[in-house]
Amino acid sequence: MAIADETHMLDDGTDAEPEYRLLTPGDLIQAGDEFLQADAVTWLEGAPISVGMRYMRVMLPGRRRVPSN
Repeated sequence: MAIADETHMLDDGTDAEPEYRLLTPGDLIQAGDEFLQADAVTWLEGAPISVGMRYMRVMLPGRRRVPSN
């Protein structure tokens, strides 16, 4: 899914861009974390086998959705 095309319906019924934070070295990869693809535009969910691994600088840039308040 391209970054520019991504919108989500929030719990209150409004459309808004979700907020993310970049993964940093040492973070444990969680289900739902996304990684930037080679086109430098598309974010895809990581492979299930990577859940629980520590994120390292040599990996593709990764992001995690920040829970809405």
